[in-house]
Amino acid sequence: KMILISMHGHIMADTLEGYSWLQVKDGVTYQDWARGVLQIALEEGAILVCDEIDRAPTAIQHMLNDVAQSKSLTFKEGPYAGQTIKAKPGFLAVGTGNTINGSTGEFTSTAIDKSTLSRFRVLRVTYDTKAEKKLLGAIGLNPETIDKVMKAFSEARREAKNGKMFTAPGTRHLEKLAKDIARGMTPAKAWTYNISNMQTENSDHPFYKLSETIGQ
Repeated sequence: KMILISMHGHIMADTLEGYSWLQVKDGVTYQDWARGVLQIALEEGAILVCDEIDRAPTAIQHMLNDVAQSKSLTFKEGPYAGQTIKAKPGFLAVGTGNTINGSTGEFTSTAIDKSTLSRFRVLRVTYDTKAEKKLLGAIGLNPETIDKVMKAFSEARREAKNGKMFTAPGTRHLEKLAKDIARGMTPAKAWTYNISNMQTENSDHPFYKLSETIGQ
């Protein structure tokens, strides 16, 4: 079982741990409890995927650090206050993100504490160009156009990696560009609308020059 939660700067501990509220039934007021995603993952031995973990506030990262270390969660409030639940076999915390050391010009994030990062095995994922070529074919691009598009994207990504470009175009950009080409737009125009104009207004920028690579 996999549980996905999208992190952001305003996420609260209640979302992960759970929270209580008062309910009235048959004239009697009692305290009810809503399980948080972290509680569910621990109790059911599920994989908890924290998307954009590098956008979570420091306090949330520290909570995940504690859970990753102890494989348990101790409730701080509600009807279970003081009680501890242990992770069932299969529990795993996974974090996805675009940074480790904090915000860049491309992504806004919170720097991940080294003690938290040490609880994870860090895997750096690159673009799956084989899958991207299949995607372009499924959209309807011919082999010649696919080669030109992939060549331009490869060059843009290489320039970005070398620090000569602000950001690298991703698979979402590739899909949008391909769909515009499939609708009849020239590759060069599709590149300008979907890549160049999204990055800069400077017509001398390398992103614009790469439209020559992709061709008319």
